Amino acid sequence: MNIIKKVVINQTPKKVFKYLSNFNSHKKFSVHYKDSKLLSGKKMEEGSELFTKIIFLGRKIESTNEVVAFVPEKEIKYKSVSGPVPAEVQFLLNEKGGVTELTFNYDIEPGSFFNMEEMFLRPRFEDIVTNSMKNLKKILDAMAA
Repeated sequence: MNIIKKVVINQTPKKVFKYLSNFNSHKKFSVHYKDSKLLSGKKMEEGSELFTKIIFLGRKIESTNEVVAFVPEKEIKYKSVSGPVPAEVQFLLNEKGGVTELTFNYDIEPGSFFNMEEMFLRPRFEDIVTNSMKNLKKILDAMAA
């Protein structure tokens, strides 16, 4: 199941990228993250390992992820390498007149872990992504003020 959302943030791609590349900040805007931390190295980069713990529909999902793309001010992409639900997260940043158009791509395969049809799960995942992007915009826009 692939969910794509776009949001315009009143910050430069440099500032948005800096915030997103601090993986500890993800639990501040991603409403379903209960924990997010860098497991390897001192800063996020391609090949870094990340840990996430989310709660979705009352179920705890812990996973280890690997950063597979890290292009300053352009893209961050990581995918799960362990855990019960395969997922891939991508942030694409595009500068538009001094602000950032951020595309968030969330590709998840909930499969038998939830034992539910996509038509039931999709709206819930879309709500999570939409709310996370609203929170991110609110946090970063406030930093511009």
